[in-house]
Amino acid sequence: MPLSILLPMVVLGILGIALILHLKGFTKSLQFANEAEVRQHVHRLLPFVEVTSVLLSQDGKAAIVTTPELRYLIWSFGADCTLHGLTGAEIEDIPEGAHFHLHDFAAPGPKIALSHAEKRLWLMQNKENAP
Repeated sequence: MPLSILLPMVVLGILGIALILHLKGFTKSLQFANEAEVRQHVHRLLPFVEVTSVLLSQDGKAAIVTTPELRYLIWSFGADCTLHGLTGAEIEDIPEGAHFHLHDFAAPGPKIALSHAEKRLWLMQNKENAP
């Protein structure tokens, strides 16, 4: 088959598959529905850790999870989520919410969108539980 026919077929095929996946909803980012769902994701990532409390953001894209040993930040990262310990982390108050500086080269410093009331609660939680 000539390259002039093969190349457009491949490109259009890939674009078609991407469009179908998007229209079917497979490109939506993860959103936690409730605390129970956050606990399920934490248990999937850390199977032997007992979750004592969950502070879920209103938009359902992030939560602070407390265990007997540590506090963690879990947030939506595309179609899945990621979980990082907050030991040594700094939370910066920014106009749109909070910026977490995790001091981990493997994790970006997530900016979490929070309402004014949520931001106060999250920042207060960080000060109360600081190591």
